[in-house]
Amino acid sequence: MLFLRIFAVLILVVLSGCSNQKFKPEYQSQIHTIKILPVVWSTKDINYMGREQAWGAALGAGAGVAAGAAFKASGVGTAALSGAGFAAGMKAGDLASMSTVEAIVYSMNSANIDLGEIVRKNFADKLATTGRFKIVSEQEAADAELQLTVNNWGFALTQGFSSVVYPTISVTGSLKRVDERVWQKTEYITPFNSGNTYGYTPLRYRTEPELLRTALDGVSQIVDEQLVKHLVR
Repeated sequence: MLFLRIFAVLILVVLSGCSNQKFKPEYQSQIHTIKILPVVWSTKDINYMGREQAWGAALGAGAGVAAGAAFKASGVGTAALSGAGFAAGMKAGDLASMSTVEAIVYSMNSANIDLGEIVRKNFADKLATTGRFKIVSEQEAADAELQLTVNNWGFALTQGFSSVVYPTISVTGSLKRVDERVWQKTEYITPFNSGNTYGYTPLRYRTEPELLRTALDGVSQIVDEQLVKHLVR
């Protein structure tokens, strides 16, 4: 029960400041073409709650410590986590000495895993299947522009005794016509979502880039599907 309370607090922290807005009816008949802008995201926005963080929080001061543990885990060497320079300066043999967060980001940089592009492609594919809008390139004129922002992403376990962690993600989609926002929605995927079946040990996430790619692709498909449903309903 303590861990569930801890996790509930984490979700509230993740969602703080998020605001949703239904698609304004007066614009639905006017918007036929959409331009999907490059996704805003950063490796520095990774959150990690593994067994060590969960037990450290449980033995500490409770939910407040839990929030600090998870968010501080993503703050280790944040300057080094922000790009290819980090990957270039490390060797594969150094993986064992890295924290799990550092190793995951290293693997992403080394394998060219771009979470922003993954989220963008999955959103575009799912939106195209609805037939609701025509998606145009960045160079073409469009009735509206859609911005996707990865607020945070990472990995978390379902309970303190677990040996596996699941990918998590929070994405905000915002549609603007000229300078007016006509739709906005934030969705989040936790280890408790039924479609989130990508639970693996931290070691596998640290050392198997393609498994990491598969998990991030899978969780982004779940969150993109929810965003698209809200947009077109």
